[in-house]
Amino acid sequence: MLRDLLFAASVQGKGDTFIKLPDTVDLSLTSRFSAVFSPDGARFVTTGSSTNKVRVYNRSGDTFTLAQTLSPVASTVRRSAFSPDGQFLAVVGAAGTYDSAVTVYKYNGSSFVITDSQSLAGMDLQGCVFTPDGAYLLLVHHNGAYLYKRDAGATKYSNAQGVFDNSTYRSVAVDPSGVYFVLAGGGAVKMYKRSGDTLTLVYTVPSLATAHGVAYSDTGNYVAVVGEFSGYIKLFQRSGDTLVALPAPAVLPTYYPTYAAFSSGGAYLAVSSYSQPSTIVYKRSGSTFTKLPDFGTPTPTNMHHVDFSPDADYLAATTVVGSGQGVFIYKRT
Repeated sequence: MLRDLLFAASVQGKGDTFIKLPDTVDLSLTSRFSAVFSPDGARFVTTGSSTNKVRVYNRSGDTFTLAQTLSPVASTVRRSAFSPDGQFLAVVGAAGTYDSAVTVYKYNGSSFVITDSQSLAGMDLQGCVFTPDGAYLLLVHHNGAYLYKRDAGATKYSNAQGVFDNSTYRSVAVDPSGVYFVLAGGGAVKMYKRSGDTLTLVYTVPSLATAHGVAYSDTGNYVAVVGEFSGYIKLFQRSGDTLVALPAPAVLPTYYPTYAAFSSGGAYLAVSSYSQPSTIVYKRSGSTFTKLPDFGTPTPTNMHHVDFSPDADYLAATTVVGSGQGVFIYKRT
């Protein structure tokens, strides 16, 4: 897998310190809900609202250059996700007061063009994820979850199973095989198992509600769930159709987190939070997660999203409140 190769090539000689890069004009938009790197690390996408809903950047080393501004159907874009081959980009969010929308773009070698856009009944799509083979796209929002499937011509995605769960969800993650999906939200944390176009509920995490984010490592079957519950972070390892609880980190967030992301290879887990320290990185050794020292340059409060570059050399964090810089980039040294 490309992300694994990039990570393996990067870790040699690198440490565990993340240094903030200088703020730039291109990344200075306020209220960015999310930021994601493409699988090859060459492109970078941020999402928000108003006239700059989706911004696509070309990345070369420490330089991020604005290449394209997209205007999907959603009035406020909550999340975006790349397909594993980097050819498709899905963006999801709110479309009006009571509806939501998903727009899928395809990369033509120089820019992203719309292949499909659909409005869905139900408030505010919150999360999206492609399976590792790019064949399926799973969407979650405040009123349920949908499974989409890519057509034979590999040009668009269509609804394969309708609303298969009516709970409230904020985040979704998939295992490296594309078989297991973990959904997290205000009602529950559940794991579904896919067989073809059908998803079947196989496990529900007991006594855990009001979750905001979920992340699934691409090695080792580690799962991290963050949210408004005691300790703010719960760690698991999948064993068959069950999520087995792991010991919590010795140092926990000081306030409820909003999102979590593993680096490729699963060596690092980043967590965003609404309070200081608002961006936290844990380093994994086996099933033990140890908090790294706080960043030398603190991020502001109200951090909303985090994502690693495929080589784990860069960490992006976004904020949704305040003025000034909306996206912060940290480099691992």
